[in-house]
Amino acid sequence: MKTGAQERARSATRAWVRYNTPPEYRRAAGSCYSWLMSSAGNPFLVAKTRPLILGHRGAPLLHQENTMAGFRRALDLGADGVELDVMVTKDGEVVVFHDDDVERLTGAKGLLAELTWDEVSKLRVQRRLYMGKDERGGDVVMEYEREERIPLLAEVLDELAGKMAINVELKPAIPSWGQRRAGAAVARVIREAKAESSLIVTSFDFFKLRELEREHSMIHSGFVYDDDTVNYLPSWLAKVPEVGSELGERDDENRNAESVVNALLEANAVGRWIGSSVVAAEFTLFDSDTVSKFKARGMATGTYTVFPIEMTGVRHRLGADEQAERLRRIASAGADWVETDDPLRAMELLS
Repeated sequence: MKTGAQERARSATRAWVRYNTPPEYRRAAGSCYSWLMSSAGNPFLVAKTRPLILGHRGAPLLHQENTMAGFRRALDLGADGVELDVMVTKDGEVVVFHDDDVERLTGAKGLLAELTWDEVSKLRVQRRLYMGKDERGGDVVMEYEREERIPLLAEVLDELAGKMAINVELKPAIPSWGQRRAGAAVARVIREAKAESSLIVTSFDFFKLRELEREHSMIHSGFVYDDDTVNYLPSWLAKVPEVGSELGERDDENRNAESVVNALLEANAVGRWIGSSVVAAEFTLFDSDTVSKFKARGMATGTYTVFPIEMTGVRHRLGADEQAERLRRIASAGADWVETDDPLRAMELLS
C-alpha cells in the first residue's frame, strides 16, 4: 500500500541519508542507519494528507476480530491498514488474539499463555460472539457466517506486510519476566518477516515494549494511553475542584483524570524511557496541540477507537455526531492514524 507520495518520501529520505552520511559512518552506525532506512517508506511515518484509517482488529462488523478473513476484508474495503492484537503461547509462538482467556472467543476453557501452539491451532473463533455492552448497557452480540481459525503473526505478515499498514498491539499482562519476554518474541517474528517498514508496535505494557526495542531497535514502537490510565490513583481525583485545562472546558463533567493523562501523554516520559518513535492515545485525550507537540519531536501520533461496536470500559460515551466531529478535528491537526470498528464510515467522513 505505497502511494506515489509515500514512494517519493521514501526516495527523498534515502537520498538525504546517503548524501549526508559518509560510508564509513554508515558502516560504523550499523543499526542506526538501518533504523533510518526502516522509516523511509513506513506508512505511519511518511507525510500524508489525512490519517491512515485502520480497521480495529480487522473488519469486526463483517468478520470475527483478529482473523485472516477480517484482515482480508479490511483490505478489500479500501482501509489503509489494520490494528491487531498479539499474545505468546506457552511454547513461545506469537499468535493474533485479544483476550487472556480463550473462552469468550472460542468457547474453550483456559488462558492462552498456558496453552501450546498445537492446542491453540485446534481452536476456532466462534460464529456468535459476545462483544461487550452498548451505550445503554445492553449486550452486544455479533453473528458471523462461519467459524475462523486463530492465525500466527508470521502468517499475517507474510500475506499483508507491504500491502497495508499494520499496528501490532502487544497485549498487557501481569508483570513477570516470562511475560515481558513476549516483546522480544514479537520482535524476532517481525525481523524474520523483514516487515519493519510496514508496521508499528504499540502497547499499554512498557516493559514488553522495552524488551522489543532491546531485541530489534529498527522497529517503530510506542506507548498507548487510555483515559482509564489513572484509575489506580486515589478516587479524590474526581472529587477535588477541577484543574484548569482545555479538556475540562468541553463540558460540565469533572475531567481531572483526563487532564492528568493528557499531561503524562504530552510529557512523553514513557516514550523517552522506551525509545519511542510513535504514540497512541484514546481520542478523548487529544486537545488542540497534542499532535503538534509530538510532530515537533518527530513522532507519529494515532488514536482509537472511533465508532466502536461496544462501549465496555469507555468512560465518556460520545454520540456518533460528536465522535465524527472529534475525528475531523484530530485529522485536521495532522494525526497519522485512526483506528475504527467502521473503516468505511471513517473513510467517508475524511474523504
